[in-house]
Amino acid sequence: MSLKENFISVILNFTLLGIFRVCFMIISDIKKSFLAVYLLVTMVLPLQAFSIDSVKSLSQGNFYINGSYEIGFFDVEGFSISEMPIDNNVTKTKTRFQLKHDSQEFKNFTDLRSTGFSNKYKPTVFDRGYLNFAGSIGYSRNNIRMELECSYENSDVLDDGKYAEKENRRIVALVRGDNVSIDTSGVNYIIVKNKGIADTSFTFNVCYDIVSEYNRVVPYLCAGAGGDFISMFDVVRMKFSYQGKIGLSYKIAPNMIAFVHTYYHDVIGNRFDYLKTIVYGKLKDAPQVTSASVSADIKYMGVSLGIRFML
Repeated sequence: MSLKENFISVILNFTLLGIFRVCFMIISDIKKSFLAVYLLVTMVLPLQAFSIDSVKSLSQGNFYINGSYEIGFFDVEGFSISEMPIDNNVTKTKTRFQLKHDSQEFKNFTDLRSTGFSNKYKPTVFDRGYLNFAGSIGYSRNNIRMELECSYENSDVLDDGKYAEKENRRIVALVRGDNVSIDTSGVNYIIVKNKGIADTSFTFNVCYDIVSEYNRVVPYLCAGAGGDFISMFDVVRMKFSYQGKIGLSYKIAPNMIAFVHTYYHDVIGNRFDYLKTIVYGKLKDAPQVTSASVSADIKYMGVSLGIRFML
């Protein structure tokens, strides 16, 4: 085998391994994922089985649009939330509590008693997201593609089934002391409600199609950079990001290409400040008006299934 053929073989094996690993996780939750199985079977067939002679020359430039459905897995490391620091970068938060599993206090999100906060805070675990989408418009010439992509990824707080009221898993008390207290002078804590993470990203990608124009199945690599608008705690913050993709495309019609790839997306910067808080009553100590700050390294990965239309 030539050096190029060896390189293509390595890329194919790596791509298929990544797709198999991600799809195995998906199929364990979605037992009837026939489409994923069908695509995987199709992709492992020999390239020669799809060889054709009448393909539009790659030397002619083409505009195209992509649309894809994505299943992503958020990897949020070092998630920590505190009251926003005010003096010498020191937060007033000393401890954190969550509601008891059998608590009914937030059923109507009105009646609050300090006795409800008795569980020590555990770092938030985010669930995988199944309602993620991406679309892009691009230009291809020879083996190079350049595209502007918009994608949406989301991940909710994991529901472990322990809370009598599911919404209670979102509530965290940031306490200005060792214990929660409430009396006639006021309260010593603020509340945050974690509704999960939603990320709308705009990325400029450069992609390279590895094999020649005479194959229907084409391995490809992409690298990109851009900006993300991340929504958490009812506030949107902008961060820079970068990503990579590795996948396979299959020509199903003269102007239509199906593709499957695995992707990795990393957000640059782990600080999210001035997040929304809730105060019931009056705070005992200053400041009376405050906000929250989150530290979190956010990245996500997954598998994408889509269609490309050549214009």
